[in-house]
Amino acid sequence: VHFVSQHINLDPDRLKEIAPNSSGIIEHKKHKYGVFRDENGAVFAVSTKCPHLGCELVWNEHERSWDCPCHGSRFDYKGKLLSGPAMHDANSFTVD
Repeated sequence: VHFVSQHINLDPDRLKEIAPNSSGIIEHKKHKYGVFRDENGAVFAVSTKCPHLGCELVWNEHERSWDCPCHGSRFDYKGKLLSGPAMHDANSFTVD
């Protein structure tokens, strides 16, 4: 199953804390989102729950990817699958 991008309203004050070319975890309505702000200020959010078996993704600063420490799946900052064992992209969100 491929997840479709959804809109989400994250706290603008928390988003301001994320500098260009960096990431952070934001909790919203009991869910965690991995947020990355690119050099132009665009914000990208993904669920921190790995679509493989549900482990929490962590940010890899060197590779600029969301990585699963449990089984090694990797996703780019937009949630696109880079390597498995996951079979599909991470759930991504458009930030309003």
